[in-house]
Amino acid sequence: MSGIRWGWSRRGVWRATAPHVRGHAGFRLNALVSPHVNASWGRLAREFLAAKDDPATLQTFTNTLLGQPWREAADEIDEGALANRREPFGLGPIPPKVLSITVGVDCQDDRLECVFVGHGADETFVLAHQVIWGPIDDDAVWRDLDALLRSSWRSDGRLHRVDAAVIDAGDGGHRDIVTSFTRARFGRHIVAGKGVSGFSRPGLQRSTTKGGGRSCLSVWTR
Repeated sequence: MSGIRWGWSRRGVWRATAPHVRGHAGFRLNALVSPHVNASWGRLAREFLAAKDDPATLQTFTNTLLGQPWREAADEIDEGALANRREPFGLGPIPPKVLSITVGVDCQDDRLECVFVGHGADETFVLAHQVIWGPIDDDAVWRDLDALLRSSWRSDGRLHRVDAAVIDAGDGGHRDIVTSFTRARFGRHIVAGKGVSGFSRPGLQRSTTKGGGRSCLSVWTR
């Protein structure tokens, strides 16, 4: 049988399955066409039967012998069902479940990126994303941010304001500008922050740098 497959392999022709894609090509080949004695179809069938009931070994079989990507069953998402769960919300109107609003500000050389998040008892809502364009050392940019953080919204008879804001100071040239802005607005719960790593750290802690006026926010990533 291996001799027959060797002939098949030599006479095989690559055929494009996506001819509309131009400029690059991808190829996938599995062990079924290999003439090697260790890849006989009988052997491959036995390996499949031995692996099919164990996800870990079946993944290895699928990746290495079939040349296919592995997808966990839990990763399957019904896109239609997910889309049907969408709810329109934002800063107008604000969802009734929102009890407080916080803002995270990321500083770039040419802009400030502001994300408004509404917090409920057991839910969070990304309410808005706004960008303030301009050089970060331009006073006008910070005046615009100050005005944005003073915004208020009335929804369902309730008046909402920004309850707290964290502006990323980092370690670069933005730090002094950010801390100068936040130090004068600490009473409005506007603070400078810096992301730190480590699972044993508290979620929020004061900076130990003298005069830093920053809070360190632990961010957990996987």
